[in-house]
Amino acid sequence: MLYGVGSDDMASFVANHDQNTQPGTQINYSTGDATLLASIIGSAVKDTYGEHYPWTMLFEPLGMSSAVYERDISGTYVGGSYAYLTTHDAARFGYLYLNNGCWNGEQLLPEYWAEQAAQLSQPLLDGGNIGEDTDGSGWSWWLNIDAPNLEIKPWLPDAPSDTFSANGHWGQHIFIVPSWNLIVVRFGDDRDDTHDKNKLLSLAMAIATAPSESSTSSPAPTEDFIEENFDTSIKINPNAPKPENPSKTKSTFVPQ
Repeated sequence: MLYGVGSDDMASFVANHDQNTQPGTQINYSTGDATLLASIIGSAVKDTYGEHYPWTMLFEPLGMSSAVYERDISGTYVGGSYAYLTTHDAARFGYLYLNNGCWNGEQLLPEYWAEQAAQLSQPLLDGGNIGEDTDGSGWSWWLNIDAPNLEIKPWLPDAPSDTFSANGHWGQHIFIVPSWNLIVVRFGDDRDDTHDKNKLLSLAMAIATAPSESSTSSPAPTEDFIEENFDTSIKINPNAPKPENPSKTKSTFVPQ
């Protein structure tokens, strides 16, 4: 769908498939479903907020000046892919959810939505899980919940159970840990799936100040700590494919 048949009008491509189950009874990881949802949202809000409503409603209020969000030929924003951000802007998005949808005193998202997004989806609670990729799914977030009765285990065993994350293509992650008031953003090329997400969060928590500690600031990590735990060298794979510059595609709007 993203690259071949159906790529011109992805939402219609998805909608024209047969329905397998009743709504609210099953859950499955699906870029197509996310894009169909983006089409529905666009139909509901663009008359009020304009064609570039993601910027009007979200990116600009958050100060996400780097945001690039692509559309297909029909004009639908690709809800399950093709969003490009700097790490700082990704952290802004994470902070919006860490702060229950509130930014600078303005409630950009309903508070109940931000809270419910980090809870297990109802189909999972009802036993409607499909496939490995749906374990611990919230509302488009991956959860770290330990639910033995549902055969769901934390995928980040050393992180708190309230941790939830946005997991993108080839190792892009926004980790949110409400109990630690912590956001960790990791962007990189992990197409071979060798990056240890659990270790990354463990190191971040080792540097951060735990909520139970009385100190008001965290000590800076020593050079020995960094050298021992982080690969600070820059390694470039000359054979890695170079993606097309999204800012030069016709389907992309980049506010000036």
